[in-house]
Amino acid sequence: LVGDLAYVTDHTQGLLILDVTDPAVPTVLGQVGTPGSALQVHVSGDYAYIADYDQGMTIVDVSDPAAPVSAGVFATPFKA
Repeated sequence: LVGDLAYVTDHTQGLLILDVTDPAVPTVLGQVGTPGSALQVHVSGDYAYIADYDQGMTIVDVSDPAAPVSAGVFATPFKA
């Protein structure tokens, strides 16, 4: 949670950015897919770092939460 924004991973949907200004009625503000299965997310500054089961780490520019953009993928040597 960063301010009124919740950054949520959904295995098949990637990263969802939710506006939780009214917690009773959260709304999807932005979304970006990931190459595989999104598991966890950490937000620092303008970037979200997403642990992806299939690809390693996906980096997303979230400087405009309504239009997140994939900034890159860091592949790890582990493959399931």
